[in-house]
Amino acid sequence: MSVNDDWGPLREGERLILEALRIDVPVFGHCLGGQLMSRALGGLVTTAPYAEIGWSRIDVQDDPLARHWFGQAAFPVFQWHSETFSVPAEARLIATGTHCHRQAFAIGTAHIGVQFHCEIDRQKIESWLTPPESNDIDRLAGSPAVHRAEAIRAATETCLAEGQRAAAQIYDRWLERLAR
Repeated sequence: MSVNDDWGPLREGERLILEALRIDVPVFGHCLGGQLMSRALGGLVTTAPYAEIGWSRIDVQDDPLARHWFGQAAFPVFQWHSETFSVPAEARLIATGTHCHRQAFAIGTAHIGVQFHCEIDRQKIESWLTPPESNDIDRLAGSPAVHRAEAIRAATETCLAEGQRAAAQIYDRWLERLAR
């Protein structure tokens, strides 16, 4: 699915994002949600230079807002996308990656859009590694950032715990504003 698809629920999602931002309800967009946030705010969602499927490291910007959200300089994240977002004018780039540069943007301390899947767990990864979802791996195999299922499983053993600790940090920051 692409946020650029002509499908009513995607446009409704953009309207809900804009309304939440207008009334300052914290918004957290994961992957497609981050792309929806970007588009809702006038950004563009385009084909990424390289599709990303599997684990990669992202680098946190040396910036107080980035440190607020992430609290560390780099960490592993799970990726499954072939499109990328631009950073909307109201937002600030707070994390980058090697193959897909724009990995996260924030609008202050309440709203964050990310390209990756920090919400992932082992069960979800396994479900994506079976057809029809896993067909993306073969379809996008020409990208240096698309990993085979066996490599993803092996990397999950070494990356999942650290990725989930990073996710807890991000969710804690988001929940701080949600609780107000």
